[in-house]
Amino acid sequence: MTLFEHDPTPFDWSDAHLAALSRLRERVGPDVLTADFHQEQKVLRAGSFVGVVQLGDRTVELLPKLFRSPTPDAACAAKTVLAMMADALKVKLHPLDDAGVDTGRLDWFEALTRTLAEGLAAEWRRGPARGYEHAEDDLTAVRGRIRVREHIARPARRHVIPVGYDEFTADTRLNRVFRFVVERLRERTRDPHNHRLLGHLRDRMGEVTLVPALPLAAAPMSLVTRLTRRFEPALTLCRLFLANMVFLPAAGSYTGFAFVIDMNRLFEGFLLGFLDRHRGDILPPTLAACELLPQTAGAVHALAARENGRPVFRLKPDLTFRQAGRFPALADAKYKRLDPTADDAGVGPGDFYQAAVYAHRYAAPRVLLLYPQLTAAPVRARFRLPNGQHVEAATVELRHGLWTPDGTQQLKDELRDIFTEATDGN
Repeated sequence: MTLFEHDPTPFDWSDAHLAALSRLRERVGPDVLTADFHQEQKVLRAGSFVGVVQLGDRTVELLPKLFRSPTPDAACAAKTVLAMMADALKVKLHPLDDAGVDTGRLDWFEALTRTLAEGLAAEWRRGPARGYEHAEDDLTAVRGRIRVREHIARPARRHVIPVGYDEFTADTRLNRVFRFVVERLRERTRDPHNHRLLGHLRDRMGEVTLVPALPLAAAPMSLVTRLTRRFEPALTLCRLFLANMVFLPAAGSYTGFAFVIDMNRLFEGFLLGFLDRHRGDILPPTLAACELLPQTAGAVHALAARENGRPVFRLKPDLTFRQAGRFPALADAKYKRLDPTADDAGVGPGDFYQAAVYAHRYAAPRVLLLYPQLTAAPVRARFRLPNGQHVEAATVELRHGLWTPDGTQQLKDELRDIFTEATDGN
C-alpha cells in the first residue's frame, strides 16, 4: 500500500502493529508513521518521511506530499525520490523498472538495493579491495613480531610462539561493511532479482568475516583510500542503509522492517547537490565565482559568546556563497508549505527570524529561502530588512520529471531565474 505524507489511509492495525510502530518512533522520531482513527475507522497516517515500512506481510511505501494532488502519482513520486537521492548522495542510482517485479512496480527501496548489488558485484568481479590487516596467532614458527610478554608468561608452551603480523587479505574493515549490508538486504528484499544478485554476491564474499552488528560509526567514508576509490559509491549507499534501516517487532511469525528518510534532509541535500553539479548553468555572474560552502563548512559564525570568549549559538546556513572573505548571499532549504495569499507568503516567523539573523551576522545583502512548490503557481516573495538587506522566499517545482534530461533542464532554468531575481537590484 502507498501513503502520501500526512494522508490517512485505511489499515486494520493490531496490537502487534502498534508495538512495531512504537519501536519505529523510538528509533527514528514521532513523525514517521502513526496508527490513528479517522471518521471512526482505523488508519495509518504518514509524517514527513519517505521510505518503506514492512509490517508483517504488508509493505507500506511512504511518498512525498508533492504528488498527493490533484491526482496521486506513486510511480512519479518514487522516481523523483530516487532522482533527489542521486544528487544528495552524488551517486548514479538504478532507474525504476517494472520488469521482473512481482509487485508490479519496483519501489525506490528496491531500486536502491539493486543499485548497490549491481555496482558492488561489478567491482567485486574486478577484484575485492585488499589491504593489510593486523592479525595475532600462536604458531610453531616466527611470523612478524613475537609477543614477548605472552611468550615469557607461558614457559610450558615454549614450542608455541605468540606472534603478531600484518596479512594482505580481503577480510578488511571496508569489506566487512559490504558483507554486513549485503546480508541484511538479502533478508529484507522482496524482489526476486535483487535476492539472487545479493545471494551471488554473498557467496563471493566467503573470505570476509560477517560481523554480528555494525553501527554507522564503524563505516566512515575514510575506509575508502586512494587505492580503493572505485568502492566509494558502494560505501556511500551502505552508509545510507546503515543510517536509515530499523528492525521492528511485527505481527505473528512475520518480521518488521523500516527504511525511512526525513524529507527535510532529503530536500536540503538534493538542492545542495543539484546546485553544486549544475552551478555553471544556474548561478548568475555575481555568484558564479564564489566558493559554495555546504553547511557553511569553514565559515561557521556564532551569534554570541560567553564571558570567557567561548562562542555559543552557532549559525549554519545550508549554503553559503563566499568571495574574498565576504558573503554575497546565503541560502536555506525549508521543506514546508508557503501560502501565496498571505501577507508574509506563509513564511513562518521562526524561519524569517533565522534568515534575518543570518543576514545580520554574515553581513550578507540577501538570504534566499527555498521551499517545495505545493501550489499550482510558484511563490516569489521579497522582504526588505531595515538596514537594506533582503530575505527572498521562493518555491521550487520538483514535479518536472527530475530523472529525465528535460526535467533536469527545467529545474536548472527555474533555479537560474530564482537566483537571478534574488541578486538583481537592491
